[in-house]
Amino acid sequence: PIPTTHPLPEPAMKTETRGDTLVVSGVQNLGADQAPYLRELVGSALLPDQRCIEVDLADTTFIDSEGLGALV
Repeated sequence: PIPTTHPLPEPAMKTETRGDTLVVSGVQNLGADQAPYLRELVGSALLPDQRCIEVDLADTTFIDSEGLGALV
């Protein structure tokens, strides 16, 4: 589990490694309340040899400006 000061999303975002890519999935809502968690999740899961980050937004139903900022 990743220690965080932010509430966990439901269902929780998760990460997996595919070669040199960190893949984030389970992103349903990416608003101001979840953007800091996404940043922490990626920051703590990213390995030194990973060159790419892929965020699967297939299940995403909401993104606000904070969420867009977290993606950038």
